[in-house]
Amino acid sequence: MWCGLCDAAMKPALLSTLIRFYGCTNPPCPRPLIEADLLEALAWQAFRYLFAEPGTKISEPERHLVLQHFLERVTVGADLGGMRYRWRDVP
Repeated sequence: MWCGLCDAAMKPALLSTLIRFYGCTNPPCPRPLIEADLLEALAWQAFRYLFAEPGTKISEPERHLVLQHFLERVTVGADLGGMRYRWRDVP
């Protein structure tokens, strides 16, 4: 994940609430933390929409491997509607 506001990497963080978030690594950046499950679900939906065969079932653990293989970079814009994806290989 990359921050579209300042082009810095975003790193995962686990808060005391045990909820995972991504946060920008650039301290002056105004981007708030974003819930990791939400960002990851949006990336998975983008992959399914563009590349998956209808009706294909992929388990939760396999999703991570599929995205690792095909997804090079996700840039989060000013809001979640501005997410951009760079794909390594088209299946």
